[in-house]
Amino acid sequence: MSPRMAREEDFERLAKVAELYYLEDLNQRKIAELLGVSPQKVYRMLKRAREIGIVEIRIRRSGEVDAELSQSLAEHFDLQNAVVVRTYSGTPEGS
Repeated sequence: MSPRMAREEDFERLAKVAELYYLEDLNQRKIAELLGVSPQKVYRMLKRAREIGIVEIRIRRSGEVDAELSQSLAEHFDLQNAVVVRTYSGTPEGS
């Protein structure tokens, strides 16, 4: 088997493990049982899938942070940190 074929198979296997974990909501132990590997191997595969971009994790907040206003507020009140979040009322566009 060529190195390229091995990489493609590895990529597909990592994608499958990620799919089982993130989309099918199986735990690492169950995935390990299905694949005949250790739970530690599944953990390493999920970590690798994130590292190479198969899995991307985004955190969505209810609004947008206003960095400039946050900094001004922190300076004005002598705070270590301040976060000002713009929130949106009404229905989202297109609804």
